[in-house]
Amino acid sequence: MSYPKNAVDTIRSSGYRVTRQRQLVLEILDKNQGHLDAEALFMKAKTKDMNIGIATIYRTLALLKKIGVVKEEFLGQQHGQFEKTPPLTPLSLHLFAVRESD
Repeated sequence: MSYPKNAVDTIRSSGYRVTRQRQLVLEILDKNQGHLDAEALFMKAKTKDMNIGIATIYRTLALLKKIGVVKEEFLGQQHGQFEKTPPLTPLSLHLFAVRESD
């Protein structure tokens, strides 16, 4: 599967299990290049797992949001749109010495 390894590590380190359904949601979010609402995510998940339910999608999104793996935005709509949170990268600071002229 192509879901981000750091997302899986975050789920585990937060004390949760990495279930097949959670892996599927991560995979869909990872492959999608925009925002998805729960319904659209459900429709994509249903093509890969006929037994997945909409409640599982909502619970999974709530968990992933809680632990910081996805973010929810309200783009002028009453319901949220979800996308994966960019992976953390090391902070790089650049300092420059500025010398004032006399």
